[in-house]
Amino acid sequence: MSSFAFKQFTIQQDQCAMKVGTDAVLLGAWAEAREGCLLDVGTGTGVIALMLAQRTAGSRIYGIEIDTAAAAQAGRNIEASPWSDRVTVINEDVCRWDNRVKYDEIVSNPPFYVNSPASSSLQRDTARKSSADFFASLIGFAAQHLKDDGVFEVILPENEKDDFIFKCWENNLFLMNQMLVCTRQGKKPKRALLRFSPVRSVAQYGTLVMTDANNVYTEDYRRLTADFYLNMNS
Repeated sequence: MSSFAFKQFTIQQDQCAMKVGTDAVLLGAWAEAREGCLLDVGTGTGVIALMLAQRTAGSRIYGIEIDTAAAAQAGRNIEASPWSDRVTVINEDVCRWDNRVKYDEIVSNPPFYVNSPASSSLQRDTARKSSADFFASLIGFAAQHLKDDGVFEVILPENEKDDFIFKCWENNLFLMNQMLVCTRQGKKPKRALLRFSPVRSVAQYGTLVMTDANNVYTEDYRRLTADFYLNMNS
């Protein structure tokens, strides 16, 4: 699919290794979407950055993307959107980016297939796979670039969450919220939405079930994504 239409914007994605997927939409809809200065790490098509723009009134949003073709296409998607004056794409490697800005919110749908076999596409491998120390670099970046009351949000495979939470704790980023995501009622969680802050608090825990036993979208999932998906009838 070369394009994906949402209610208020359309994503062109033929130049991007990773197309619009459920993970990105979940994170874009679940993130706090604060007013202020926001950063989307690994913006890809730009979908999360645009979802944050739709959900905020005046936030300045930056999307950083290492892949040149994806960054260029994200830029075009943003130019075609209603929020082109508030969203900027940066074609850089976040691990090597010389940037001293502090952000109110940092979000990332990171590459997390650390041990998966290589595919036939170097571009797709870059988008999907993480080096062994990428999470540590991402967490270190967030710890250095969050404002004192900022938040850092990610979506990960459920089986990666405990190690990620511990690495955040080592960097003085403390768990605020954890939402486990089950694709279907009765199934084990496949994803974890996580929110961290430099401020210690009592963590809140929840579970989101996307579809019921009849494979119909649940009210919770419909409510979360209602402002974005064109068709939620099935």
